[in-house]
Amino acid sequence: MVAFNVMFGFAFLASSFVMFIVKERISGTRHLLMLSGLNPAVYWLSAFMWDIFNFSNTFPTDAGAVPTVRCLLLLRRYIPVVLLLELMYGWAVIPLMYL
Repeated sequence: MVAFNVMFGFAFLASSFVMFIVKERISGTRHLLMLSGLNPAVYWLSAFMWDIFNFSNTFPTDAGAVPTVRCLLLLRRYIPVVLLLELMYGWAVIPLMYL
């Protein structure tokens, strides 16, 4: 049950990364930036770096919460593995938002 809830939360985290791009598409901000001469690589790199920054702020909060979950207290030796999997999940999912 804990694994399901954690993955459910991470699905919401991943969907929050794509919301910024969708809002820019709806409002036409990206089109305005491209018309003004912004290099597309700069646009996508800045969006990617912003998502990495947001994930970097979220991960320490989650890393602090994982050891407090009662059923994981029984499995203290697996906490570093769980945190590593969460970190790898973030780094894997963010580039997929731009496909």
